[in-house]
Amino acid sequence: MNNFTKMIPARLRTSLTCSILAATTFFMQSCSKDTAPVVEISYLSIVNATPTLATFNAYVDQTKITNAGPLSFGAAVGYFQATPGAHTVKFTTASSTDPLISKSVSLEANKAYSLFLINKSTNMDYLLTPDQINNTASAKAFVRFVNLSPDAPALNLNVKDVATALIPDQAYKAVSSFIETEAKSYTFQLKNKANGNAVGENDLTFELKAGKTYTVMAVGMVTAAEGDQKIQIKVVTNQ
Repeated sequence: MNNFTKMIPARLRTSLTCSILAATTFFMQSCSKDTAPVVEISYLSIVNATPTLATFNAYVDQTKITNAGPLSFGAAVGYFQATPGAHTVKFTTASSTDPLISKSVSLEANKAYSLFLINKSTNMDYLLTPDQINNTASAKAFVRFVNLSPDAPALNLNVKDVATALIPDQAYKAVSSFIETEAKSYTFQLKNKANGNAVGENDLTFELKAGKTYTVMAVGMVTAAEGDQKIQIKVVTNQ
């Protein structure tokens, strides 16, 4: 049985609530005294954060999930529904089914995760992070910062013309907590934590909306070789 069904991120909580209500209804209508079945669901999103020009297909338990096309640099597949437990995640090139990397990941019930494909060549790896998807009624936006640039120093995520970092001091593979912030347009900048100098040349202006949750990523290489992406900012909308 295929454990994965593509979901719309904004409907994650609605889907889970409906599943639980359905199970409750079944129990109430039953003449049996058996315990009602427990509905357990996990959610997974997959992001291509490798610092290269390549695109990748992703498979979960042998099911291809990049049906809209291979993932380009910084692109994501929205949340999928999964049974809790261990799942095998495989990445291939756009033209092959041979695995470039294949690893098992473990998902807990009623939790959401992002899996980032990071680094390149023989150093390619996964970074699995828990996500926050329960603030849809808030008037604020929620954002976190993850440094996925393999050769970058510890980075601050700054907002243009604001002296204090929005989210400071993130080393490679460090993932900040989600913070609450005003729902409005921001121009994000990457700065070296040690000296405050700008890192990269690509500021990004992005509108954060109320009740939404976002991951801001530093991706690419500070010193880019041929075939590499230069360091820049990408944003994933989690919910």
